[in-house]
Amino acid sequence: MLEGSGIHGVTPIPSGYNPATCLLEVTTPAAEGGIGQDFVEIYQNSHQFREVEASIERMSIPPPNLEPLKFDFTYSRSALTQFRYSLWKQFLVYWRSPSYNVVRLFFTALNAFILGTAFRGVGSK
Repeated sequence: MLEGSGIHGVTPIPSGYNPATCLLEVTTPAAEGGIGQDFVEIYQNSHQFREVEASIERMSIPPPNLEPLKFDFTYSRSALTQFRYSLWKQFLVYWRSPSYNVVRLFFTALNAFILGTAFRGVGSK
């Protein structure tokens, strides 16, 4: 959208700069207000927008000889397999930061010691 667009007020993308980052920086409401341009309006009036809309219209109508999609199962994996994958992912995320878990273990032990000392002998009376 920005490459060779010639939009007044938009600086060219610097060499070696990520075009996606540049686009995100330029199309913020603050940046649009600063240069006095509305990129939504510019895009909606562009040839590219009309081509995309035409493609969507053309591809939204299936060919007449196409059979509907049919799957044997509702899910690609069984419930047990999904559960195992979820558990494995949780395990990986949980142990990705062992220092955090060591601190949690320390504070759990400290709290157990404090509460155990505070309520020692309460149940024996």
